[in-house]
Amino acid sequence: MSLTRPNTHPAIATPNSSNSHSNLINSHLHSFFTRNNLNPLDRDQCDIAATRLHPDAVIRVFEHQGYCSYTLYASFFSWSATHTSLLQFRPKQFAIDVELVAKARLIYGACVPRVWSHGALQLALNTGKGLRTENRKEELKGNKDETREAKIEGPGTVKNPNAKAQHLEKRQLLIYEMDLLPGHPYPLLQPHTKSLSPDAYHRQLRLVRDLAAFLARGYHAANTTTTTPASSPASTPQMTGKVGPHLTFKLSRLAHDLPTPRLRAHAQRALSRLHLLRALPLVLNHGDLVPTNVLVDRATFELRGVVDWAEAEVLPWG
Repeated sequence: MSLTRPNTHPAIATPNSSNSHSNLINSHLHSFFTRNNLNPLDRDQCDIAATRLHPDAVIRVFEHQGYCSYTLYASFFSWSATHTSLLQFRPKQFAIDVELVAKARLIYGACVPRVWSHGALQLALNTGKGLRTENRKEELKGNKDETREAKIEGPGTVKNPNAKAQHLEKRQLLIYEMDLLPGHPYPLLQPHTKSLSPDAYHRQLRLVRDLAAFLARGYHAANTTTTTPASSPASTPQMTGKVGPHLTFKLSRLAHDLPTPRLRAHAQRALSRLHLLRALPLVLNHGDLVPTNVLVDRATFELRGVVDWAEAEVLPWG
């Protein structure tokens, strides 16, 4: 496999882009690793794990990196077709519930990517410091430096002979593989003009309607096994995610702790109306439906995908 990535190591390719964009991607990833109390050199271990999980694939850096993960393309070529999926490395606090995503796909359809787990990458102790450089080439070709060998706990295990390093630094990244959906992140195409041309208006209208239909699928699925009506005979609907069980507590804190009387009044008003949510069915919500997680067709703004379901949980509809 002969791949290149400018200004980094030769094992993983950067997408075709300008040097400035490539540098921006590398800067973003440096921030991701340091923000999660990891060494930027740990990226090498992720790259090695990716090539070992899929030795016949072409591995490239994904150009739209998220806040919570390090993502790579894995492209598979055959005489009849080409298939590309995404490999994603996530800290434990940003884990994806694979079974919940499968339920979301049943409800919301092909706009939800299939996701499966490859276990956890046990990161070995890093002895190097600073940014990765070209002199790390031999490591990435399989040098058995025991302080740099990682272990994948799951399919395709790579053993680490240095038990002491594992003991000293128990650090893991969870590995997921998922469909590469068509479309582009909405912020890349979002208009920023004060007024819209007729064509731009109709594209925006198409997206709004598609998002409305997407959310409506959750409402209509309220009587399936993946959701529970909030108005059921049970005394209290059971919401077991990160947000649902704590709505009352969080709003109470906001009503008490927000810095201005106006903001505290808004929080108190929301708290007083919280009981109205019981009239709504409990459905599987995305949990982080922000523009960067919405994929659209470049020409028509048709909704093509909703990605990053790590915050998904059962909540009142809407």
